[in-house]
Amino acid sequence: MSQKYRRKFKGNFDVFTRNDFRERRRAVGVSLEQLGAFLKIHWSTLRKWEAGITERCRSKYVLRVAEFLDGVYDRELRRMYGTQISALSRRRSDSEHLLAGLEVLPASVKKTLMQGLETLIERTVGDFLRKQNAPASEEK
Repeated sequence: MSQKYRRKFKGNFDVFTRNDFRERRRAVGVSLEQLGAFLKIHWSTLRKWEAGITERCRSKYVLRVAEFLDGVYDRELRRMYGTQISALSRRRSDSEHLLAGLEVLPASVKKTLMQGLETLIERTVGDFLRKQNAPASEEK
């Protein structure tokens, strides 16, 4: 079992940690109330972490949260709440992490990235259409 979070989690809920927390909770199939009761953390605190309203957790919660993020409690949560764990081993792709990280960028950087993306899409679609419309003798 991975110890990714137990090694590095210091209580900060950055955009990636928030998303991992929400994804794991949903994958396990428990509500905020159920997870809160299990971890002995009020459900509204968990909601604030997921929403990014609160970006730090108290030091007394750090180990429990890190263990949850690493999947230590998955089997017990499934037993307690009768949920099927699916896709817990599925990790987010690099592009999903990149997209999740966009929300923390300044507007000017987002605008520049979007312009570059639009240009790339236009070129790719243009190339595709040219190939589709090319006579059969020119294709190789």
